[in-house]
This record gives sequence, structure tokens and C-alpha cells, in this order.
Amino acid sequence: MRSNELSWGRWKKIRNSLVYQPPPETRDPDYDLRLDELGELSIDSVITRMKEKTWIQESDLDDIRRAHQHFRAIRLENELCDNLQSEAPPMRWDSYRDFLTQDWGSFLDNTDPSREKLFQDYLEKHPCLLPHPWHTAQGYKNGSHVGAIFSQPELPGFRSKRPDFMLFYRDSIYIHALLVEIEAPAKSWSTRQGKPSAKLNQAIHQLREWKTWFNTPENHIAFRKLYEIDRHNIQQRPLKLHYALIYGRRDEAISIPTFAQERANLAMHDEVFMTYDRLSANPNLAESFTVTPDRSTPTTNWRAMHISPCFRLTEEGTLFFAECTNRENAITKNTLLTNTRKEFLLSRIPVAEKILARTFKNTP
Repeated sequence: MRSNELSWGRWKKIRNSLVYQPPPETRDPDYDLRLDELGELSIDSVITRMKEKTWIQESDLDDIRRAHQHFRAIRLENELCDNLQSEAPPMRWDSYRDFLTQDWGSFLDNTDPSREKLFQDYLEKHPCLLPHPWHTAQGYKNGSHVGAIFSQPELPGFRSKRPDFMLFYRDSIYIHALLVEIEAPAKSWSTRQGKPSAKLNQAIHQLREWKTWFNTPENHIAFRKLYEIDRHNIQQRPLKLHYALIYGRRDEAISIPTFAQERANLAMHDEVFMTYDRLSANPNLAESFTVTPDRSTPTTNWRAMHISPCFRLTEEGTLFFAECTNRENAITKNTLLTNTRKEFLLSRIPVAEKILARTFKNTP
């Protein structure tokens, strides 16, 4: 579809305007918004203005939300000037995938399997290895929410062990949250009698504790508020929870035939249990970056830890990344980025901050 034929319901892009074309039987005149004006307004301001129109329908508001997101994404990328053809492009995905295939395999086979922290650190640095939506839910997904992977994320008011990782993704109906628990690869899946080991049962219990916490409606509300789920989406979606356990090695998991058969029945419908051998580079998380809670101020901020060498300044993650602390360090310490690419990303941070202010605070 050519750009001058873009449409969202009764809203249609015509030259430099977004035009509302009412049903012919109403005989109402067309209504248009100039695209440059639309780009300066937050979506809340647009919706407030539209609600003053007597002819507007709820479906028309949903459609203009989608149109606003589309043009905001185009404007964002144009202002940041980040694309694969730039003079300082990100690392190509196939190059990064090939690097990880070799490096992860070597790391997994040659690192002390009892030192869980080393594996936590590696997955923080390369979060595209983490379980992805297709491990935990069926159907097509529309990408990682805000482009970030959360390390040691908070569950407001929860006093026991935090998840090791958390990532969000979305489809046309839900916001999905995947909470990930990792255990040292040296831990055994089963006893010699083919029963789940005590350490495995303890890890499974950890997932169930998070489930119990989410069963309280007030905790759901606090969770949505902390992670600003509704702020970063054009419409509210219900939250759906999933849980993943990364545990042990494949050879040990299948070494006792009676347990190998039982293992498939341990996970509940919203859980997935897997060995470290099952982790592989996932292109759907290629541009992700890792953050962790930053408690240096009275309110919770997010500290950028690592960025993918494929990270790009696009709509999905740039605005959230611009809000994080430690951004410059996350960029400069990445050994897979060229110096030219690092300099480019550092130069774009002030631009992203201005876009962030205009997007959410409606400042020109």
C-alpha cells in the first residue's frame, strides 16, 4: 500500500493531513488534522480534542490511536536517523546469532555449573537467549513490550525471592508477562529412584509463590502501575502471566527413563521447564536491552545494564531506554559494538530525551 493510501477505519492519510471521512448518510463534512500538528500532540491531547466532537464514535478513537502510533514511529525514526543503511549501522543479526551459537555453547560446557551467578551475568549480557513467547503461548505475537528485559525485577510488596528475569510481550488481546527462574546447571533433576529432586521441587515452589502473589487483585494493580503497562500501549489490555524455569542439563534430565517420562507432567499449563541446552538465540529479541531496578532515588527508576549489539533507536524501545539511568555505560562497555556505532548512539540520547518529553508531556 502506498503511503498516500494509508487508512485506519474512517481516518485516511491524504497528502499532509489525516482526514476523517464520515458515513455518507450522515452528510457531515470531512474533518482533518495536519500531520505536523498531530506529531506535536500527545495521544491524550488528541483523544481529548476528538471527544468534544458530537459525531465521534469509540471505534473512531481506537482508529486514531493506531494512526497516531504509526506516525509517531515514523517521526521518531526520522529524527533519530537510525536505520540499517546508516554510516554507523548496528551489528547484523546473522553475525550476532553466529557469534552466540559458538560462544554460548563454549560458555555452557566450560563454566563451573555450580556458579549460578555466572550464568545470570551471561544472560543479562545476551538476553536474546532467554525463553521467548513461543515457548509459553500459542499464536502470533507483536513484539517485546518496551524492548526491555528486566533482571531481578520487583514484585511490589513481595518479600521472598524475585524472578531472575522478566519480559513482556503483547498480542492483539493481552499483555503477557513471562517470569523466569534460573538455577545452577549443576542441580539434579531427579533422585536415583527417578523422583523429582528436592532442589527441583524448591525451584517449582518458587514459581508457584509468584502465582499466589498475582492472585491478589491489588498486586495486579500495583504491578501494572510499577511497570507502566498502560502508559506504553495505545489501549488497555488484560495481563496474562507465564512462568519459565531454566534448570540443569539435558543429559542428566533424560538419564533416568522413568523420570524422563514424568518430567513432561510436572509443568502446569502456564509453565514451561527447560534445560540450559534448549536456550538459543531468538531474533524476536534481537534488539533488546537489559535493565534492573535503580533504587538510588525515592521512586523506582530503571538502570540500563546491557544493550544488544543489534539495538536500534526505533519506536519499540527508544523512549523507555531514554528514561533509564546508566545508558551511556551500557553502550560504551559493549565489546561487540564498533566505536563509530557507540558514538552514534551516545549522540542520539539527547534527541531521544526531547522526543520523550514531547510524547508524554506534550511539550514542543
